[in-house]
Amino acid sequence: MKEQQKSRWRSPEIIRAAIFSSLIMGLILLVGGVEAGEGTKIIINKQTNQLAFYQGGQLTRVLAVATGKKPEYTPEGNFKVVKKLVNPYYSRGRIKGGSPRNPLGARWLGLSVGKTGGSVYGIHGNNKPSSIGTYASAGCVRMYNQEVIWLYDRVPIGTAVEIMKGSWDLPVGIYGVVENKISVLINGQPLKLAPGEDLFSIGGLTMAPVTSLVGALGGEVTFDKKTNTLTMDVNKTRITARPGSSQGLIGERKQEVKPAPFYRRNTIYMPLRWLIEGFGAKVTWDSMRKAAIIDNLSEEEQVLPVVEGQYN
Repeated sequence: MKEQQKSRWRSPEIIRAAIFSSLIMGLILLVGGVEAGEGTKIIINKQTNQLAFYQGGQLTRVLAVATGKKPEYTPEGNFKVVKKLVNPYYSRGRIKGGSPRNPLGARWLGLSVGKTGGSVYGIHGNNKPSSIGTYASAGCVRMYNQEVIWLYDRVPIGTAVEIMKGSWDLPVGIYGVVENKISVLINGQPLKLAPGEDLFSIGGLTMAPVTSLVGALGGEVTFDKKTNTLTMDVNKTRITARPGSSQGLIGERKQEVKPAPFYRRNTIYMPLRWLIEGFGAKVTWDSMRKAAIIDNLSEEEQVLPVVEGQYN
């Protein structure tokens, strides 16, 4: 009996199958290692409910999330993505994947927290978009469904995930606040800020609250929560942008925005020079007064942008 078992395990078919399996596993490990090592990383700030996504070592997007109802619910530390699921099944409520009642939403990125194997704590979609930006979960990190799909497609197994708690907004912490005592003058008058708003510099770029700035230029601001789109109109020029996205539109011309628009104390901020020059106004920096000087153009003087593309 033992001799028969030995001869069976030595058969050419079994040997070929074993070699083939080893080669496939080696290839999978090699490819997975290359993907995870290309500067892809996720940083989640529980204090501000923001997720920063790095690709190729560069900050690509900053997205709003929801974290634990209590500070201890969402674990802090350094983890990895160890499981990826499309339309995950919600076992606690026995709700099938893809159902509009499923609180896990469209995608699941399981994290290596303890010995959970990526099945307990994760980054996932949701069925309550209004909870994003709040402390609402039992420990997981919730995202808008369309944004978790976007993230899922760019995150390989093995991606590093850091969950921390800081008193600053992610873009500020990443780039470093260079200057806080900054003023903005528009046609010689100080920019009026709403309660809780401020002006500061990130990497040498003055950041300003969008609504107050555009309003001071005589324009209007609207925000579509469904599409996460910010629309700003001044005279004949329309600028559109999305919080967390480095791509904006000036008229119909694509224009990169860095840092991308982001939330700070529930207010959307953008680079002041990018926005002002997009509207055709002039901005200069007075280093003595630490002030951005804006000379607003009239409607007749304004230069309209060239049509060069579509917003996507």
